Amino acid sequence: MTTGGSGGAVPEDQARAAALEARVAALEAENAALRRTGTLYEALSDNAPAVLYVKDRDGRFLLSNRLHTQLLGLAHGETIGKRESDLLPAAEAEAIDAVTAQVFTSGEPRSSVFQLDLEGKERSFLELIFPIRDAGGQTIAVGGISNDISDRIEVERAQSASRAKSAFLAMMSHEIRTPLNAILGMATLLADTGLDGTQREMLTTMTTSSTALLTILDDVLDFSKIEAGRLEIDRVPVDPRDLGEQVRRLVASMANDRVLSLAVEVGDDVPAWVATDPTRLRQVLINLLANAVKFTEVGAVTLRVSSRATGEGRHELTFTVQDTGPGIPPDRIGQLFEAFEQLDSSTTRRFGGTGLGLAISQRLVGLLGGVIRVESALGRGSTFHFTVPVEAVPAPDDPAPAEPAPLAPDAAPRARLRILLAEDNAVNQRVTVGMLNKLGYESAVAGDGLTALEMVLAGEYDVVLMDVRMPGLDGPETTRRIRAEAPASRQPRIAALTANVMKEDREACLAAGMDDFLAKPLRLRVLAEALERAAAARR
Repeated sequence: MTTGGSGGAVPEDQARAAALEARVAALEAENAALRRTGTLYEALSDNAPAVLYVKDRDGRFLLSNRLHTQLLGLAHGETIGKRESDLLPAAEAEAIDAVTAQVFTSGEPRSSVFQLDLEGKERSFLELIFPIRDAGGQTIAVGGISNDISDRIEVERAQSASRAKSAFLAMMSHEIRTPLNAILGMATLLADTGLDGTQREMLTTMTTSSTALLTILDDVLDFSKIEAGRLEIDRVPVDPRDLGEQVRRLVASMANDRVLSLAVEVGDDVPAWVATDPTRLRQVLINLLANAVKFTEVGAVTLRVSSRATGEGRHELTFTVQDTGPGIPPDRIGQLFEAFEQLDSSTTRRFGGTGLGLAISQRLVGLLGGVIRVESALGRGSTFHFTVPVEAVPAPDDPAPAEPAPLAPDAAPRARLRILLAEDNAVNQRVTVGMLNKLGYESAVAGDGLTALEMVLAGEYDVVLMDVRMPGLDGPETTRRIRAEAPASRQPRIAALTANVMKEDREACLAAGMDDFLAKPLRLRVLAEALERAAAARR
């Protein structure tokens, strides 16, 4: 051994000491890392938004995170060493243990849904149990991850109920519209058969009542669409003055029957053309005006339209419907816009209705971006106001006429069309053929889709009026077969003729290859316009 000066350490001892210090430092660093890792794992487990646990082969908990113990109503760590049967009712514990045993036996993960009664409320959990293997691949424990899916299940149930309700309403709409098509269609044809005064009055009553039933049906469907968030709003150029005149004409007969004055006043400050949804705006205005006329016995009903510029071409249109009716009790005004509510719901009430009109109007105004309010006092009439934000736009190059020119009865068609009617309902066959004859057209009839397909492939037709629901081969499938099998030179224009009037029904028909969509009850004017479009397409 070599020694240095007095009290000095030999070089070998210094080297050993340095190596020992380095080893100690390394071990301390390694242990610190392990401690940090354990802390991170614990933090991850306890802050995870899901139940996490690990069990041994006997089903005892080796690890249980904070959320797990909280759901069970225990303090953190109280689950360690316990089994499911120590913590849950027997039936629930046995179900979980059975899945756990399957994972140990198969070595494959399993998932299940189970319910727990927590603080008197049943909650649903989706649980994934998976194997934990050692270095040799043997399953030594199982892990579990559970998520509370109660809220998701509630949403899915609500969506399922909404779909079921929509499907029911669509079916009922179809079943009601089919006989209404026959009633209104036959009434149209009957009107030109030389009726005397009493018969014509009876026919008018029948037509008015059928149209009222159709309005109720449309209201119910609209309300369902609004509730489901499926009603879409268009933005197209609209002439407010023309729109006001349209609704005045539509309500004028009601006002005349009650000997009421009906006026529309559009202010000079209202732009000539604005972008909004004319269909929905017209629907609200007709509803408010018709209500005002219905409840007013003496005096007048007035629609006023004014505008307030809000900058950069934007305006706020205000529509005011004022009547001289009996007014509304102050304690009942709050119920006006509630669905299915009526101011007088007694068995002796004088006025009918579903109580949906104002509820739908309020929601439509909201979808248009506006608000609706009412002012009323007993004996002083009622005034409804609603505002709609719009944008002033240039006049369209080719604006559609407010109303088509009057249709002359038994008018000769502008173009000769070879027409095939595919319709399985015998009464509706008679109605549609009668309308076609009234318009001056001849037609052939197929009683089902397969017959219609065979007739198109064997002959030449310019137009096929295609019922959607037919036995054997329905309208969309018949259309697809025609588009696939008929030569290009003999492809007819196909128009859906259907009591299915939902937006998705129209889209399905067009996707199948149809060119047009005619809803039942079929109106003579609508049929004439569809045939004019068909004639124009041939030119």
